[in-house]
This record gives sequence, C-alpha cells and structure tokens, in this order.
Amino acid sequence: VWAEALVGALNQSVAVSEMSPTGTPVETQVVRWMADLAGFGPRAGGTFTSGGTEATFAALLAARSRAVPDVWTNGLGADPPVVVCGEHAHYAVSRAAGEMGLGQRNVVTVPSRAPHAGDYAMNPAALGRTLAELDASGRRVMAVVATAGSTATGSFDDLAAVADRCAERDAWLHVDGAHGASALLSARHRHRVRGVERAHSLAWDPHKMMLVPLSAGVVLVREERWLEGAFAQHAPYLFQPGGADAERVIDQGVRSFQCSRRADALKLWVAFQRYGADGLGALYAHLCDGAARLHALLEAHPRFAPLHAPASNILCFRWTGADADGD
Repeated sequence: VWAEALVGALNQSVAVSEMSPTGTPVETQVVRWMADLAGFGPRAGGTFTSGGTEATFAALLAARSRAVPDVWTNGLGADPPVVVCGEHAHYAVSRAAGEMGLGQRNVVTVPSRAPHAGDYAMNPAALGRTLAELDASGRRVMAVVATAGSTATGSFDDLAAVADRCAERDAWLHVDGAHGASALLSARHRHRVRGVERAHSLAWDPHKMMLVPLSAGVVLVREERWLEGAFAQHAPYLFQPGGADAERVIDQGVRSFQCSRRADALKLWVAFQRYGADGLGALYAHLCDGAARLHALLEAHPRFAPLHAPASNILCFRWTGADADGD
C-alpha cells in the first residue's frame, strides 16, 4: 500500500528535482505532513537534517539572517546579537552560537521554574525579565530557544507562555523539540506542546520516537522563505525554479546546510504509511506510560527516590539505600 502511495505522489508531482527526482517529492510531502501536525500553515517548509543539532543550527541561521540581514555580505560585526535559552537547553544551542560566530558568551540562560520541586522547565516570568533587561541595555536578541522534551529530564517548557514573552519583544522563537515534538502525534500528550504553532522554527527528530533509525532529523519553519534566507547562495547548475510557482526552487539544497544528502525522508514516509500518525502516537503514549509506571514503583520503593514526575518517557531517579552517599 505504501509503495502505491509513493508512486502516486511521484506521478502527481508537477516538477521534480533534477538532483533527486524521487527523493525530493517524497521529502516535500513528508515535511508538509509534519508542518501540518505542528500547525504551521500553508506557507511552511523545512528539510531533513542529520539530527536535532543540525536542525537547531539551521533554524538559528535563519534567525540570524532575520536579525542581521546583511550577515552574508558583511558578517556579524563587533556587536553580535544574543541567543536566550533555558538553563537545561541542549548543548546544540551554545554549539551553534560558537559555530556561527556569536560566541558562547552571547548565550544568555534563564533559570528553571522550580528545580528543587522537580520542575526543570524554563521560567516564563524570568524569561520576560531577561528580555526586558537585554532590551534596556541595547542588546539585540537573535532568538529565544525553548525546549520540548529536554535531554536530561524530558521536561517541556510552557511554549504558549514563552511565545507570549517573545511576541512582546518581536523575538524569534525556536523550539528544540528533537525529542518531545512527537507528542504532537498523541491525543493524550499533545497538550505538552501547546503553543508550538506560534514558533518561528521547530527541530524534530523522527529517529528518536517515530520508529525510524538514524539519521532522520527535521527542521521546520512557519515561512519557507525564512529557511531559504539562511542559505542565501545561488547555484543555478544545481537549483532551478519549477512547478506551479516559478519563483520556488524545488531542490531542497536551497534550504539545507548539506548538499549531498541521504534520502532519509523515505524512511519516515514508510513509517507514516505503515502505522499512520495515530499508530506512531500510540507508541509515544505507550513509552510515556512505561515511565509513569516506573515512577509509581520508585515512589513506593524504600531504597529509591524519583527526582521528578515524568513528562515523557525520560525519568531520573536515585538510590537511597543503606550504602547511598547522600547527594
């Protein structure tokens, strides 16, 4: 069935990439499905990446082009903008800041809401104060990075509240949903990413929670042109307009940090065709249920202590038995 659907998609394509006449329409369709799940609207776009680190890097490059429009010609200059993120953001954020010339000193971290009570999500009130202080001191904010499913504890930032703070300052909001964006597939867990549709960009790793092997990451943007702005080069021998909209380049190379790439989108196409979004969502909920059951067992056990209530399938706990050494 999925093979017939693939052939149908290829036959319906008005024009396809000269570089990959099979992979390009498949990737375009899968990106469209994922953008729809995120609520990004008809002008959204994106591309497959090697993983969440590259996806966040690409998204922040798009944010950089918005904050510094002439960056491709003149560079960042002596007064680079800053990136704001939670204290438990993935290292991909500070890595991207270093790689693109911002400098890791220009990564400003916001404290968690209540880590002593097991709440490791970014504090929206503290974010608001941080943005106000940066504005008062004349420092430009290139992007705010929120986390949906942190690496250490699986915690979810309050995306709606973070989006409110960003809207007040017209700040680019990137959501690192490499692990947790798959909650969009589950009716029971979708509330954890409420507000993601207001983000400018989203990193999402199908190879984490969607039954596909490495590598399969995705970066999505609400406006496809934003991602194209991150890679503002011309290579007419590779990238050519085509299709119903003659202004749009079909080849994904204008939206990707990589040039030569694997056809990783085909793996996710097969997973969607085999299991459907509901089937993948049921898997997500099943894994989260397992963490919740383990949490209950640990709470009842005299020699273990959970460190937080699990928001996903990630749970941290510690040994408190006779030979435990305190912290």
